[in-house]
Amino acid sequence: MVKKLANVIGLVFAGFVFATVLTPAAMAEVKVAVVDYHKALNQSDAAKRYLKQLENKFGGKVNTLKKLETDAKRINAKLKKDAAAMSDTERGKLQLELKRKAEDYQIQTKEFQAEKNKADRTQFKQLKPKLDKAIAEVAKANGYDLVLNRATAFYINPKHDITLKVIQKLNTYR
Repeated sequence: MVKKLANVIGLVFAGFVFATVLTPAAMAEVKVAVVDYHKALNQSDAAKRYLKQLENKFGGKVNTLKKLETDAKRINAKLKKDAAAMSDTERGKLQLELKRKAEDYQIQTKEFQAEKNKADRTQFKQLKPKLDKAIAEVAKANGYDLVLNRATAFYINPKHDITLKVIQKLNTYR
């Protein structure tokens, strides 16, 4: 009973403090900005370099996947078009080949996605501290008290969006 009463008193007090802190006068003193975290990550020079690295690293795998897909579509089209004129043996061979191409495509796609996801996570781990530092430096330089992720807001006046400044700051880091 005492714990419940203490919780109720604590909630009432917390509500009073929250309401007092968020009065219009208090809010007028708080300078708030937003940053589009994903946009800053994806449009930075480091992200552009990373995309080129991905193209170099995975270009061959992407081409292999495209070839498998094209081959499977070609076989499937041939089966649909000529199935009635084919012998059972020939149709069976093409169906087996199509099945093998589809399985190979699925396996290679999973492997590719796993490798790419691992590379993406590594890149994010390297870039995140720099992005956080850039956000903090832009916020301090412009006198912001609070910086929120744009994704969490319903409406933002564009004048409070510091994403481009953050990208510029991030691009100065090596």
